[in-house]
Amino acid sequence: MATPIIGLGDSDAEGVETLMTADQAADAILEGIAAERFLILTHPEVQEYAALRGTDRQKWLDGMRRLRAAALREFGSARPEDFYKLV
Repeated sequence: MATPIIGLGDSDAEGVETLMTADQAADAILEGIAAERFLILTHPEVQEYAALRGTDRQKWLDGMRRLRAAALREFGSARPEDFYKLV
């Protein structure tokens, strides 16, 4: 999510499928509340991560380690504001 807390804003999310604005997340949350959903996931990809984390915790952890390693290789750091570029 493109928020100032990680140094990103709405303009960073424009045209980037893996990044959303805070307003887009708020819209998804309000939609979930209106539909009375128990679990509200703001981004479609999060559902896949949540399912994997619940079914095979070790595989999920390994994937997170690979993502961090990819960030280190690609950017020289593992800053949260760069992770969306790897997905």
